[in-house]
Amino acid sequence: MATLEKIRSKGVLLLVVIGVALLAFVVGDFLNNSSSFSHDAQTNVVVVGGEKVKIDEFQSDVNGLKQIYQMQMQTSQLNEGQEAEVRQSVFDGIVREKLLSAATDKVGISVSAKELFDLIGGNNIHPAIQSLPIFRDPQTGAFSRTALLQFVNSLNMSTQGLDNQQLDELNKYKSMWLYIENFVKNSKLQEKYSVLLNNTLNTNSIDAKYEFDNAKNTADVKYVVKPYSSIADSTITVSDSELKTAYKAKKDRFKQEAESREIKFISFPIKPSADDFAKIEDELKRQSAEFASQADVADLVNDNSDFAYPYYHVSEANVDADFKAFAFAGAKDAVSELQLFGDTYKTAKIIDKGVAPDSLKVRHILLYNADEAVTQKLSDSIVNAVRGGADFAALAKKYSINQGTAQNGGDLDWVREESLEKEMIKPAFYENKDLFSVKTNSGTQIVQVYERKKPVAKVQLAVLGRKVAASQNTHNAVYSEATSYIAKNNTLTKFELGAQEKGYVVRPLTLTENTPNINGIVNSRQVIRWAFEKDVNTISDAFTFDSEVLVAALVKINEKGYRPIEDVKDYLKSDIIRDKKADLISKQIAEDLKSNGSIESLARTLSLPIDTLTGVNFSGGRTAIGNEPAISATAPFLKTGELSAPLKGNNGIYVVSPYNITVSTTEYNEKVEKQTLDNQSRYSRNPQSIIDVLKEKEGVEDNRSRFY
Repeated sequence: MATLEKIRSKGVLLLVVIGVALLAFVVGDFLNNSSSFSHDAQTNVVVVGGEKVKIDEFQSDVNGLKQIYQMQMQTSQLNEGQEAEVRQSVFDGIVREKLLSAATDKVGISVSAKELFDLIGGNNIHPAIQSLPIFRDPQTGAFSRTALLQFVNSLNMSTQGLDNQQLDELNKYKSMWLYIENFVKNSKLQEKYSVLLNNTLNTNSIDAKYEFDNAKNTADVKYVVKPYSSIADSTITVSDSELKTAYKAKKDRFKQEAESREIKFISFPIKPSADDFAKIEDELKRQSAEFASQADVADLVNDNSDFAYPYYHVSEANVDADFKAFAFAGAKDAVSELQLFGDTYKTAKIIDKGVAPDSLKVRHILLYNADEAVTQKLSDSIVNAVRGGADFAALAKKYSINQGTAQNGGDLDWVREESLEKEMIKPAFYENKDLFSVKTNSGTQIVQVYERKKPVAKVQLAVLGRKVAASQNTHNAVYSEATSYIAKNNTLTKFELGAQEKGYVVRPLTLTENTPNINGIVNSRQVIRWAFEKDVNTISDAFTFDSEVLVAALVKINEKGYRPIEDVKDYLKSDIIRDKKADLISKQIAEDLKSNGSIESLARTLSLPIDTLTGVNFSGGRTAIGNEPAISATAPFLKTGELSAPLKGNNGIYVVSPYNITVSTTEYNEKVEKQTLDNQSRYSRNPQSIIDVLKEKEGVEDNRSRFY
């Protein structure tokens, strides 16, 4: 009983303790769930209308498109710009896919399995697939449906017995094919949706007749123009209320789809110092003595020079321009002085001189077998067959292991010495052999020379040279200069004033989160990430790149949505000033028109020259002086010699007077006119404009900057 009373006496305290414990449990559980939710959100690369795309899905598409890029460009590595282009294309594709999927579901549009098969493996292969080199016949260059089907079948091959490299290659091709399938499906879906929307708007008979009648007259006119620049801007005043009214009327022009940041930055270029030049010069001076005295300098050049040792001769047209005079005037074994050409120290040695064709036409057959005796026997057999009259091209197609040239009959067309393996040069260029075989690093080459250019003087010239690059000490000195500048100029005001004092150039730049780089600087995304993590008036640390050090100041943050009036005040003011000038000039000319009945008389009164325009038509819009809708909409409907009212143009106030009116005799054809207008309307409603409308309606969240 005493215990029970004790518990009761502490009831309030116990309730608090138990309450806190329960709260801790609930909050802890909530925080754990919230943490999971937050982590889940952090993996979203893009969200379209509430539908999330995770980083692994996005990266899978990136890998697929990268494979296509690499195939098209015949490279195994994309540069930074190409990587950014791939990611942008994938992003645009995913946004388009999600928007179209939602829109087409609502109206019952889809791409059936049968339609998709027809586009990727049937009788109507999509152009995107037909354009890929992997699906083209190497001999004709034409699309090969057989090659496509073989490729698709190979994706379903058993992975048993494949090594890691082969598995990786197979997976890359699978990613590529999935990307292609998805791209083709969405292209067809977009095509269907565009057709649906375009067919909802058709020209009626009244519109067609109106447009036809308005386009019948074509005018040749005389005109005078008083430019807006004839009135000084300083004489026009613009009030705050006028600015606000103009901003309200034109607000939609200032809508920003994404947040942006404005920075100012200073670049400190990293250039070789005098010490860097002296060091390279000293090194090459020491090596030059060996270069001059040794007979065989191939290893010396290959180990110490930026220029590979040449195993070939070149003509005067192709020799190093810095040594052209020396190379053809000097004797064999002559060595030039060490000189500085731009930022490169160079000296040259004449290894050999001779006379041979500058280039010749060649066919080849490349053979290889682990058993050299087998290769030699086949080589002798082919050479004998060709000498006996056999078709070299047919033998190349049959036997050459170089599939890149075999389908072309082994033809290399015109080649210079440097285009051939070194063992092929002497018999082809200097022994004048028309048919021979020779062992090379690639295998056994059977060569047929079938045309030669005239012999010319040639030289084998070795160049010992080094480009002077900035040393680590120079890098450190530039970095120290940049960090010192930051320390002394750590506010935006000081940042700009200090630059003026030092003679540094301050460059402005506006960035979005997905700007690929700063002024083309490789790997400069780090600056963009910095700009989106910091507050206004923050000065960055020094960013170091290969050829420069960069420091930046964050000047302004432009939020997504409508830009504030302060940001666009100058633009609005310019428009208002132009409108006020137009009113002043129009009133003046309107008064002068009362007492002048011809364009010539008006020109004399206004002290303006008379110019002419021909072929002015209402449907044309543009004229020889640019886009002046007021002229196109007025001149064709005046009488010959009649003066127009003052017309507000883009450059000034015009008065026009036709001196010739041509009326079309073409008969009205309602069907043709409707079709023409429908086509024009559909052209203006292009597929991308449809996507833009859907994007604005559904909303797109772009989080790529978290990952790239």
